[in-house]
Amino acid sequence: MSKPNTLPPVRRAGVVGHTVLAFDDELMIWDGIRISTSARTWLDLARILPLEDLVAVGDQLVRQPRHELEGRQHQLQELFRGQRFPTSR
Repeated sequence: MSKPNTLPPVRRAGVVGHTVLAFDDELMIWDGIRISTSARTWLDLARILPLEDLVAVGDQLVRQPRHELEGRQHQLQELFRGQRFPTSR
């Protein structure tokens, strides 16, 4: 959990707190709570995640939802369950 350095430290079981310097345009209000923008969150994660994980987060942040395709992995699993595919030699 990130917080401005003007607030007291976060002390909760299972929560790791740290302070950040965020500009006003890097914050937004969601359901009445101040949160980081997606871009700022990605930037903060860049300091701690391995590159592959950071790319996966970035892909998720910029993806365009296509509701007609959501859940397709279950359909594909059923389609290919028990199928055998030729292998190359």
